[in-house]
Amino acid sequence: MLSKLHDRLGTAGLVVAIIALVAAVGGTAIAASGLTGKETKEVEQIVKKKGKRGPVGPAGAQGPAGTPGANGKDGEPGPPGATGATGAKGPTGATGPTGATGPTGATGPTGVCGGAPCVLPSGVTETGAWTLPEGPLGAYAVSFPIPLPSNLLGSAAVFMKKGEAGVNGKCTGGTAEEPKADKGFLCIYAAEGSVFEDFISVRKPGAVGIGSGGVGRTGVILEAEEIEASNAQNIAYGTWAVTAP
Repeated sequence: MLSKLHDRLGTAGLVVAIIALVAAVGGTAIAASGLTGKETKEVEQIVKKKGKRGPVGPAGAQGPAGTPGANGKDGEPGPPGATGATGAKGPTGATGPTGATGPTGATGPTGVCGGAPCVLPSGVTETGAWTLPEGPLGAYAVSFPIPLPSNLLGSAAVFMKKGEAGVNGKCTGGTAEEPKADKGFLCIYAAEGSVFEDFISVRKPGAVGIGSGGVGRTGVILEAEEIEASNAQNIAYGTWAVTAP
């Protein structure tokens, strides 16, 4: 059989055929070119009887690098990493430029003495305190911090004894602790001193003589009868309230 193959293929061709067949039997998908199916089977039988697999030959030289393959699919996101330690505080930045000045606000309402001449507005009340020293009584002044818009008649001055309640329509609800006066009235409250009962009149500042009644724009003069200097009740004090007409 081998002589027939040798005659047909020659020595070199026979060797190649046998090698190809051995490779095929060993699992390598290489056909023995040039042999018929019958001849291939005969060679397989001969190899099985006579041939043995030789030792593995040395590795061949590395071939050239292949072209890069396509990028694979992105993997799933990994779990969040642990939070790192807070870094040191950086230096403070430079101060920024000053902002523009805002618009001026609306002018507020005029105060009690916002205009000239300064007078107490109608219906507005001002208050104060008065006192009479120990000794002979005479004339003592009560000044208004803010002038009234006009003088008042003498009948507009009302005297309130110690503990006496305010007169309705004139000194409504007023007391020595909280003096009040209705519009167009001057209410004088006694906190101490029965000598207060000896006042007989008021007069405008600058007016001469007892009986020159009236309440001036800037205050009044309190006039009282003289009594003995030894009378301890000469001492008197209290509060007052006046409301502009």
